[in-house]
Amino acid sequence: MRLSSISPVSLSLTAVALVYLSAASLFAEALPATVADQPSSFVSYDHHRVVRVNIQSEDQLRTLSENEDPLQFDYFTHHKTIGGSVDIRVAPEHFAKFQELKLNHKVLIDNPQPLLDQERKENERYRQEQRMKKRSETSAEEWFKGYHTYEENQNWLNSLVQSHPMISSLLTLGKSHQGRDITGIKIGNGPNNVVIIGE
Repeated sequence: MRLSSISPVSLSLTAVALVYLSAASLFAEALPATVADQPSSFVSYDHHRVVRVNIQSEDQLRTLSENEDPLQFDYFTHHKTIGGSVDIRVAPEHFAKFQELKLNHKVLIDNPQPLLDQERKENERYRQEQRMKKRSETSAEEWFKGYHTYEENQNWLNSLVQSHPMISSLLTLGKSHQGRDITGIKIGNGPNNVVIIGE
């Protein structure tokens, strides 16, 4: 159903599914979520590079695929097609070999670690502020300003539904790649449906 075909007057509040990833990174387009609760679990990405590879031919696609395991590519974009591009993290010990592949690429981030360090500091401040509040008092705008674990996101969604039990309920839209429920909130009981997907 197209939203443009719905009259604002006749539209009743119906099902809204809020589906999102649990990592709200300040630079989510280029970096994976690496924030953890304990500093000892941090992985260093010092001198790694994030590169965007433009795939222009079948040979380039084959070269990329043949080298992803030996060079331990960490894909941020998983759909590889001719005419498209993929973003990859390349470790410093593999970068010279990567350059030898002669793939059309540009470096998006020369060293992600300072960005990750800054994000971690900002997230620590954010988490300290959040500890002072009840989950049900946290607006969506505030919630998405920082990183949350899957469990925290599930608890937050539950608290929202518990705060509005007459108009909302939880629903599951399937399983993630890691086998976890993809949870959303259904709002209202009308005949029309609007699905909002946020990533």
